[in-house]
Amino acid sequence: MSERGMAVLNQYEFEVIRIGRGRGALLVETDAGLKWMAESSKTEARIETLQQVLSALREQGFPAEQYVANREGNWISNDEYQHPHVVMDWFSGRECSSRDERDSLEAVAILAKLHLALQQIELQVEPVTDLKDLWERHNREMVKVRKYIKTRNGKNGFERNIMETVSEYLEQGKRTVELLTQSKAKPALQLCHGEYTYHNVLLEAGGFGVIGFSTLHTGYRSEDLYYFMRKVLEKNHWSLRLGAKMLEVYNRIFPMGQGDWNLLYLLFLYPEKYWKQLNYYYNTRKSWISDRNRDKIMLIEQQKEGRNSFLEFLHQRTEFV
Repeated sequence: MSERGMAVLNQYEFEVIRIGRGRGALLVETDAGLKWMAESSKTEARIETLQQVLSALREQGFPAEQYVANREGNWISNDEYQHPHVVMDWFSGRECSSRDERDSLEAVAILAKLHLALQQIELQVEPVTDLKDLWERHNREMVKVRKYIKTRNGKNGFERNIMETVSEYLEQGKRTVELLTQSKAKPALQLCHGEYTYHNVLLEAGGFGVIGFSTLHTGYRSEDLYYFMRKVLEKNHWSLRLGAKMLEVYNRIFPMGQGDWNLLYLLFLYPEKYWKQLNYYYNTRKSWISDRNRDKIMLIEQQKEGRNSFLEFLHQRTEFV
């Protein structure tokens, strides 16, 4: 049993039964249930705000992670080296599988229920992301990378691939900004999870738990839905059937308005993953390109047809001509 871990855990009311490892931190079995302990860079004020939301979700019966206060009533507990830690109530379930259709559909249903619950909480948490500003900045960065590679002698295979494909994705980026500006129907602001992935949905027989609320913010629910669906669809070769079923499940529980459909389409239209690979390339050593980066660029191209088919399907739900 880690002395460093016990220096933190001894500051709480519960009694420790067993300590293990999980998700890069300590999983702690206690007489008050399963806990999770990890180092944290959050402030007391930020955790207090997060816990207000998490507590409100619990009062609505929604199973979300909860911060645990120590004996002094603080959310943060320091070890003997003054490293800050947090302790949270935890769930015993397994992670949702991105390759299991039933898991993915259940997680989308959970997301819709989460959004319904968050909609009832009147609390502003951080400003909403300015997508127009973000996408315009990313577009400028793609132009910068294209100019940079164009001037390089002896281009490697990765760079030649970029020169062959960047114009197409840059046009998608510009088109996304144009449509966002033209869009008449606007989505409503509400609290959003901020990082809703299959890693943050824990499933067990007859129940579930949602974790990973550290980036919770006031935003648009289409962002959460997009983030989850894109990750799952990428793992499933952009299956149009699966994408349509996920949207059907979500809308059966929490129907989307026209503004939500418009934004969801634009989020999928913007070539975020392609931009990420260019950004990573530009900000790292150019003399060596990892196989992983080459593979990711190749996969984007291999999945382009499936992605375009899904975009056409989504486009039918928008107000864009």
